[in-house]
Amino acid sequence: MSGEPVLVTGAGGAIGRAIVAALLAADRTVIATSPATEADRLADLPARFIPAQLPEETEALIGSLPDALGGIVHAAGVAATHAAEDFDADRFDRLFAINVRVPVELTARLAGRCGSGASIVFVGSVGGTRASPFHLTYGASKAALHNAMKSFAKALAGRGIRVNAVCPGLVDTALSDASNADLARITGKPPDTVRQGRIDAIPMGRAGLPEDVAGAVVYLMSDAASFVTGAELMLTGGGDL
Repeated sequence: MSGEPVLVTGAGGAIGRAIVAALLAADRTVIATSPATEADRLADLPARFIPAQLPEETEALIGSLPDALGGIVHAAGVAATHAAEDFDADRFDRLFAINVRVPVELTARLAGRCGSGASIVFVGSVGGTRASPFHLTYGASKAALHNAMKSFAKALAGRGIRVNAVCPGLVDTALSDASNADLARITGKPPDTVRQGRIDAIPMGRAGLPEDVAGAVVYLMSDAASFVTGAELMLTGGGDL
């Protein structure tokens, strides 16, 4: 395991913040990046914060990073809930820019700063591994991300850099609340009914927590996962298997 700092994108989100906290608890040095408006969400954590609105400020972020990194966690992402036949070009471009272009560009341009023992983790989604009729654009973007992860895993394995993805199912965050509200609007069902229906489909009987995702990321960043690369670690509570 490299002792160099780990970059975490999307650090101001619920999952990103949990990842930052878990890495710090594991004695990793963390550089957290998120839009400047989210700085207060990380103020109580001893991570170095670099404000960046991605992808617009990708160049500035790269220029602010040290020459050596111990890895990257790509937690930045956006979601959208819509009927499959409801195509919106702006929405499509935005999701692919943030969910695919940003992590692919950062990995391509920062891999040279990662030495042997470094680990790169993409926060994907179970939606990128199966049909997602109400999350078509989001699922397609995550499927592209998973494919890019596997290509990077093969490309960087000879340099001792591992690349993996965690693939959460339903996680209890503000984003899932917004998705439930959109699903309720589309289907005509009450939001509480939609939420409970999604939970009822999970064999473990609950939605995931940001900390569940963070724990999996810490594992993949650690030496305990030294022979794991190109993997999609499913965090679904037994659902969608």
